[in-house]
Amino acid sequence: MSNIKNDKILEVKNLSVSFFTEAGEIKAVRNISFDIKRNETLAIVGESGSGKSVTSMAIMQLLPDKITVYGEKSSVLFEGQEMLHAKESFLSTQRGNRVAMIFQEPMTSLNPYLTIGLQIIEVLVLHKNMSKSNAKKRTIELLELVGIKDAAQRIKTYPHEFSGGQLQRIMIAMALANEPDLLIADEPTTALDVTIQAEVLDLLKSLQEKMHMSILFITHDLGVAKHFCDNVCVMKEGEIVESGKIDDVFTAPKHAYTKQLLDSIPRGMKTDLSSANDDNLVLGEDIWVRYPIKTNMFGRVTKTFDAVKGVSIQIKPGQTIGIVGESGSGKSTLGRALVQLIDAEGTIEFDGNNINGMSVDNLRPLRADMQIVFQDPYGSLSPRLTVGEIVSESLYVHRPEMNKKQRLKRVEEVLREVEIDPHLAINRYPHEFSGGQRQRIAIARAIILEPKFILLDEPTSALDRSVQVTVIELLRKIQKKYSISYLFISHDLAVVKAMSDFVLVMKDGVIVEQGTATEIFENPQTEYCRTLIDAAFELTEIAS
Repeated sequence: MSNIKNDKILEVKNLSVSFFTEAGEIKAVRNISFDIKRNETLAIVGESGSGKSVTSMAIMQLLPDKITVYGEKSSVLFEGQEMLHAKESFLSTQRGNRVAMIFQEPMTSLNPYLTIGLQIIEVLVLHKNMSKSNAKKRTIELLELVGIKDAAQRIKTYPHEFSGGQLQRIMIAMALANEPDLLIADEPTTALDVTIQAEVLDLLKSLQEKMHMSILFITHDLGVAKHFCDNVCVMKEGEIVESGKIDDVFTAPKHAYTKQLLDSIPRGMKTDLSSANDDNLVLGEDIWVRYPIKTNMFGRVTKTFDAVKGVSIQIKPGQTIGIVGESGSGKSTLGRALVQLIDAEGTIEFDGNNINGMSVDNLRPLRADMQIVFQDPYGSLSPRLTVGEIVSESLYVHRPEMNKKQRLKRVEEVLREVEIDPHLAINRYPHEFSGGQRQRIAIARAIILEPKFILLDEPTSALDRSVQVTVIELLRKIQKKYSISYLFISHDLAVVKAMSDFVLVMKDGVIVEQGTATEIFENPQTEYCRTLIDAAFELTEIAS
């Protein structure tokens, strides 16, 4: 990037972070050092659990005091002032104002009881001393900047009324509201579809130039890092194993771990395991999902928002149907309608049973063969249950004949399948794991009953590339062994291409294009589909 000055806005020196828990000391970060200059973007990349997010939280002094211990020589200087162990009165003047942060999981960062407009307005009133009317006007401008349509109306809505990608855009708008000097972005584009991802990164670049803002960009997406950042630090098990100019590191990596990350690309095409003669396992015909948005004085609905508009879909045993499209296109809504998590109109059949509108009691026996992996593992895993209790929970309901020893054995088996050490994980809680590790736990919970069908709603969005490849191979292996059908919803086109037999492209609640994975990715017919593919940052471009 241009106009990079020599002065350093952030200096991290010999940073070590340990957590003291009942299980003993966990050394999360080990003696790392780096600095960021003004108007410069530094990427920290690495696998889940490598210490990336702990590093960012240490800079902001957001780690829990009671269990966190920093190394004796550790130092974090922001514009020459020490952040470690600083007084709360000083930190409150820096956080959100001089240093802003975009968190990985927006649903845990936004207040579910307040409209998104009120939450952004509050930031502007508190830190910018704006009047409420001016703050409201600025809030609308910020939401429009990050691609929220009808911003003037949407400021009145609540977080649960937005898709995952839209929530992440709202978090970016909130972080940029105060025009900070340093923006810490922890996986800021994880939940975004590729077209919005490209737009948001371009937006961050332009705002960076305008405000002379520095960015610490934490990501597992190497394609995004290559596109967006000046320098890179590669982290593994709490240590920086390689650093330098991003072009130099990605073109000629020196460390074996960096080479491994760059080689972790979802490859190949799935072999269709279904047969044309197979009956449909899942059938949806003329599916509509309507949300009431206006009623008259008698409570009768007078206006609806049609999230899914007359969509039909067929899934055979052993087949993977991929659905791609931008945030808000209706992908997740369609999937949830098919498994009866939301009300829908039309015909929906599962394994020969008409399940649309079926009672909870009648549907319960079918649930064992119909599992779900959600986009947000933090929100879908109970914080009050241990990993062992979460993964084994369905066994109590659907496999009551199993005794305690048999349940424990089965839990250990599935945790190993998703590359989680059962002996270290079974008695721990979800908050003790990274985002990627939590998603693997969610996948273990889904496969423990060996179901016939799994709805995979962005199952790899929180995973680093090397783990994505492992999970894809795992899902393929399980599918081949048990002939499980998948509905695979994702904005990651590389993953969809590697996983799917047949692909549906959705936009504004309808299917605009469909075909085999080869047809869609090698010869797209619509401009919208070509735009999606062109916007994707393919990892193969890194080596070019």
